[in-house]
Amino acid sequence: MTSASSVPNHPTPDAKPRMLVVIHGSLDYYASGPKEILAYERHFAIHIVCSNSRPPAYDWPPEIVVERIGLHLPYGKRGRMLSVLRWLDYLVFRNVVKRRAQRLRPAVVYAYDAPAFAAASSVRRRGQDWPLVYHCYDQWEPERQSKLSVRRYLDLVAFREGRNASLVIFPEMERARYYMDRSGDRRPPLILPNYPKLDLVPHIEQFEALIERRFARRELLYTGTVEEDIALSETIEAVANLKGFLRIFGTQKHETRRELDQLIARLALSDRVSFSGWIAAHDRMIADSMDASLGLSLYKPTSVNRAAMASASNKLWEYAARGLPAVVPDTPNYREKLDGAEWVAYADLNDPKSIERAARWFLDDRERYARAAHAARDAFEQRYNFERVAPDLIARLLALANPASAPSAVNGGESASIARP
Repeated sequence: MTSASSVPNHPTPDAKPRMLVVIHGSLDYYASGPKEILAYERHFAIHIVCSNSRPPAYDWPPEIVVERIGLHLPYGKRGRMLSVLRWLDYLVFRNVVKRRAQRLRPAVVYAYDAPAFAAASSVRRRGQDWPLVYHCYDQWEPERQSKLSVRRYLDLVAFREGRNASLVIFPEMERARYYMDRSGDRRPPLILPNYPKLDLVPHIEQFEALIERRFARRELLYTGTVEEDIALSETIEAVANLKGFLRIFGTQKHETRRELDQLIARLALSDRVSFSGWIAAHDRMIADSMDASLGLSLYKPTSVNRAAMASASNKLWEYAARGLPAVVPDTPNYREKLDGAEWVAYADLNDPKSIERAARWFLDDRERYARAAHAARDAFEQRYNFERVAPDLIARLLALANPASAPSAVNGGESASIARP
């Protein structure tokens, strides 16, 4: 049930403080996970306990211990027997969290999702004493889940226990507000936007020539999940009139992919729409898509998560890193975050004509397209990057680990900020 070859004892006094990172998923599949953990590793000795429901997909450095535990349940599958097994899988996970916390004596426990936070809270209530951080990537809504599901129960536990966390972190303010309303926790959480690191796309050589190629290519790029409530069918209809191309990167739900293939065949677009699966090597996916013309953010606001995606999704900011203009949902969340941005155009994702108009705003005007490309890259370099938001959070984590000697919080311009309800 566990893949770690050995579990080291707690660090000696002169070593870095230990951080126990727990997630009932896998950080390998979060673009932000490795980026954040590698930043923390400069200051902490890291031990990760995560699920083994998905195979390893990231080459962690040897200094970071990664322990994959559980019953190897199939990811994303459903069924009555699997529902029972997921309860057992969670109990295995919670037991390992308890044993590792007892043995490692961490300076900080860092929980990356509601199940992990519930497990760590349960362990701490039974006599262990360490600062507990709750970093909630995705805010699930209990009302949208089966009453018998383990995840629904653990989300409710996370709401109940949230006030006992030493620090609560969200990637997006609206998700944080939802949590605060449901939990009654009136302490403002820390907002850590999901911005990429500057070295994800270093200085772009011959950018002007690249802009020329992109403008002529007329290729729309979507990176993300392929599932219901993503405006891919509407985008495919828009592409039919654009005389352009659409390239799709991401994990795909079988039923959604089948429906999209039928639409592509009906519109005779098989030579203009291409699918690429999820690529574990994130930098390779970026390199493979540098010639695209325009980025697409296609999440319809059908849930708390989907309605609050502007700073939570890494995809939009990775488009900016490439210097790509982008089409985004015309929703309050995006308009508030991107007010006045020259490199985005807004679209009603339920209307293919609206998506087409937003794409044409850039693709039919060479000078406007070039200005938007430069504005996107400038926005990434000057504002929307991880280096701008990480220092304050790291200072806070060090303060939790050792309040007496931690440095004061660093404010690097737009650093991780406090959400106000």
